[in-house]
Amino acid sequence: MFKQKSREYTDHGRKFRITVTFGIDYDFARQNNQAPYFSLTCRIEEKTTNGRWRDEGGGADHKAIIKHFPEFEPLVKWHMTGTEGPLHYPANPKHWWESWKGVSRWERRPYDPDPLEAFKNATIWNVVPTDEHFELLAINDWETVEMYLMDRLPALLASFEADMRELSVWED
Repeated sequence: MFKQKSREYTDHGRKFRITVTFGIDYDFARQNNQAPYFSLTCRIEEKTTNGRWRDEGGGADHKAIIKHFPEFEPLVKWHMTGTEGPLHYPANPKHWWESWKGVSRWERRPYDPDPLEAFKNATIWNVVPTDEHFELLAINDWETVEMYLMDRLPALLASFEADMRELSVWED
């Protein structure tokens, strides 16, 4: 169930249109026997001198989406979250946790994000009220963190569902 919003804007004398597509792809999930997930993407086009629209990019350009649709800022965190949790939860958080703690078998690349910030993004940190009391910085063993992540998952999913219902993209 997808929805779209479009806006035109001018940047440096050039006219653009940004179309944001958001929702949960239940049909794709059913066809591929997988959990449905939320996506928030955009398409940016420039109006050419002949009046046609030419593709200029887009995808998960959340900075552009927020710039032109500030109302979507609280939803960016849910991009690639499904009805069973964030994408590859808790494997993605484990990767970033190990990188942050310096125990990863993978070598960090110069373009990799800050591992702690990536961990927080992968877990959608600070959505669950107990996150602010969890001693994330003081814990050094993954098992404790993983147990906490799994314990907080029902509250995380409840928050996700509430936001998706508010958007009218949740299917019962």
